[in-house]
Amino acid sequence: MKSVGTFVSEELAVRKRVVAASRNTAGYAAIYPALARDVVAKYPDLSAEEKAAVSSTLKSDAASLGHNATTAMQEVVRILGS
Repeated sequence: MKSVGTFVSEELAVRKRVVAASRNTAGYAAIYPALARDVVAKYPDLSAEEKAAVSSTLKSDAASLGHNATTAMQEVVRILGS
């Protein structure tokens, strides 16, 4: 099984390409909560530190979205509990 970090990096790249191809820029914000849910489903035994690292990675990636990412990141925090 892939490490959680590898999974997040690869999935972010794939999902961003899909959104770019669809030319639906609003879709970028939806990537982050969906990926957080997928991480929790795929890796149910993550430690608090690992969840915090995933949350930090998603937050850093979403920073370029500016205000559009605020709601999405609040949802990520709720999902990951970090």
